Amino acid sequence: MMIPELQTFTNRYTKKTVYLLALKRGVNTYVNSNGANRKTGPIDLAFVVMPQSFLRDKSQLKKGETLALINQREACDSSCAHTQANYKRQGVEPCYVSFFTLSGYAKLIEQAQEIAQAMGKVREFYFDPVNHVVRSTIWGDISILDDEGQEYIKGVLSVSKKRLSYSNAWKRSDTFNGLVQASISTENELKLALKRGLTGIYISTPTISAQTLKKLNTEVIRCNANVHNEHTCATCSTLCDGTRFIISNKTQIIGDESFVLNSHDYRGSNQEITEDNIFEHLLSLCEEVRA
Repeated sequence: MMIPELQTFTNRYTKKTVYLLALKRGVNTYVNSNGANRKTGPIDLAFVVMPQSFLRDKSQLKKGETLALINQREACDSSCAHTQANYKRQGVEPCYVSFFTLSGYAKLIEQAQEIAQAMGKVREFYFDPVNHVVRSTIWGDISILDDEGQEYIKGVLSVSKKRLSYSNAWKRSDTFNGLVQASISTENELKLALKRGLTGIYISTPTISAQTLKKLNTEVIRCNANVHNEHTCATCSTLCDGTRFIISNKTQIIGDESFVLNSHDYRGSNQEITEDNIFEHLLSLCEEVRA
């Protein structure tokens, strides 16, 4: 399937325009030539949600504001524990995506616009939904997109066998249930997610009791992706695809955690979409959209 490099949608809450930038490995990727950071490894396709009014000039800030804070208001979910507005109160680390990296994405958007103007249309990339890995998103939250934007992303994720997908806005919408991991930062959020019947959860609380995890009555898998070893998201057999209960490698489990599985030893299967049935799946999805 072909993926547009750049699209514009509306933030469903602030009503301001946002960009959806597609990064293709080895073509327009900013992080490095492999399209990877050290933890995720090389990712074939990744999406970034960026505000159209991306702010670079510190002189435009009001007292107490930061560039990260202003830009996160337009691209991220307001409930995310890792935003500048929330991380201290939540007792977690701030978002790891640096302003330097975001500035690089802003440059890529400018380049995409220049290429589109020269070509007379937006450039497109080929994506193989059976064999390629898609990440949604590197920055920004797909759940803040308007209906059109969400349907587009849902269409891509629905046919993708290898997904790395997350959202902090799961409390507002069930649109991506089964397709993305619900990011959980507190035990109260975990209780709410279970009550909502979510099938994919990524737990990143600072600590959690082994007893709480046992009560989930399902397999709990410890993420083993690490910048200090050879294990990466791209090589993991347990993708964060919205169908599993995964706990961050930074979360401390209080008590006996021998029942917790290791992500790189786990041999569960991912969503079964094959070359034989993918076009039927696409057709059924189109019929659902028409309906």
